[in-house]
Amino acid sequence: MRRKLLLVGLTILILGASVTGFGLVRVEGSSTRSTQVTAYTQVEYITSVINLSVPSVLTVESSSKNSGLIPVYALSVVNESNIYLYAVRPTASSGGIYSYTNISGDYYYVVFSNVTPTVSYLITPLKAAVYATLIFTGIVFSIVGVVAVILGVVLKTPPKPVI
Repeated sequence: MRRKLLLVGLTILILGASVTGFGLVRVEGSSTRSTQVTAYTQVEYITSVINLSVPSVLTVESSSKNSGLIPVYALSVVNESNIYLYAVRPTASSGGIYSYTNISGDYYYVVFSNVTPTVSYLITPLKAAVYATLIFTGIVFSIVGVVAVILGVVLKTPPKPVI
C-alpha cells in the first residue's frame, strides 16, 4: 500500500510539473512584450506598430498622461491638443496602466513628452487563458503528488497478521 501510494504520488507530481511547465512555456511564447519607443517628432514618441489581428488583451504602462492608443491611419493628424479625439478608450485604467480588449487592427501608442518617455506594452492573446488553466491544473496535480509522496514515505506498513 505504502509503495503504491509513493509511486502514484511520484507519477502525479511528475505529470503536474510537466503540465505546469507546458502551460508556462505556451503563455510566455504567445505573448508579445516591448519597451521601445521612437521619436516621431521633437515631442512625439511612438511605439512600433501594435498589430491586434487575433482576439487579445493589450496592456500598456506609460509614464506620461498625455498619451494614447492611436490607429495607424490617424498618426499623421494627431497632435498634442487633439490626441484624445483619436485615442482608443481603454477598457480599464489605473495609475498609468491601461488595458484594451475587444479591439482589432494596427495601432501605435503615442506619447507627447519633452523627454524620452517610458512605455511598455504586453499583448496577450485570449487563447492564453487556456494555458493559464493548464498552469493551474498542473499546480493542483503537483500539490496532490507531493502530499501522496509524503504520505507514502510517512505511513507505516501495516503489521502482518500472526497465524
